[in-house]
Amino acid sequence: MIQLPSGSFVMGSSATEKGRDADESPMVKLSMTTFAIGQTEITRGQWRAFEAETGHRAAAGCLNWEGDGYNKLPNADWQNPGYPQTDQHPVVCVSWLDAQAYAEWLSRKTGQRYRLPKESEWEYAARSGSPSAYAWKEEPQGICAQANAADASLVQQRPRLPAQSCKDGFAFTAPVGSFAPNAWGIYDMHGNVMEWVGDCWQAQLPQNPDQAAPLNCRSRSMRGGGWDLPASFARSAYRGKASEGNRGTATGFRLAREMP
Repeated sequence: MIQLPSGSFVMGSSATEKGRDADESPMVKLSMTTFAIGQTEITRGQWRAFEAETGHRAAAGCLNWEGDGYNKLPNADWQNPGYPQTDQHPVVCVSWLDAQAYAEWLSRKTGQRYRLPKESEWEYAARSGSPSAYAWKEEPQGICAQANAADASLVQQRPRLPAQSCKDGFAFTAPVGSFAPNAWGIYDMHGNVMEWVGDCWQAQLPQNPDQAAPLNCRSRSMRGGGWDLPASFARSAYRGKASEGNRGTATGFRLAREMP
């Protein structure tokens, strides 16, 4: 875990940011208290240990992005998502509910309070002090040297998927920490897998992220883009959404830890 400093930042994207969506507004300046966030995404090895100790099982049936929609792979699961992985790769095919179960287990095991990060915490960590669309610069050029997004390596395996023309060397997930960390020492905030966060998705950014969540939380927010999506989805402000029971071949998570 990386302990992040208290500070402030502007959440969301401006009307001129390339690739932005309407749910990334209105921009809001937030003050952040110190917290810790996972230096990497949770790995298959860590997930394996959790299932072995608790008996929890992430069910089979994973959604796979086809470029123009999702197709459910009924036999795919975290152990066999449809492409090769090792225990150093981020776990995928786990739902928001699965991620919650992992956080609760780790909290009981360690006596510390682990949870999914809030959207504001996730974006604060991803930006790592940068106001740009990506932590390294404003434009997506050069993303293949910085993050694992849809690229020419992927197109060789999945020709239908839109992608950058460069090669990052990984068609699917990369082992966590394969790319340089951001300014705060955190890996893979952009790309690799889309990450569940704790919040209910709302059509606009709330002016107060700590306000009460909607009574009917139809969708949970997701952040960071993934190996199957073009660079614009890896922007710091990009917001995905999915039902909390969904499992995807490019969806994983990292945890936050509350500080005493």
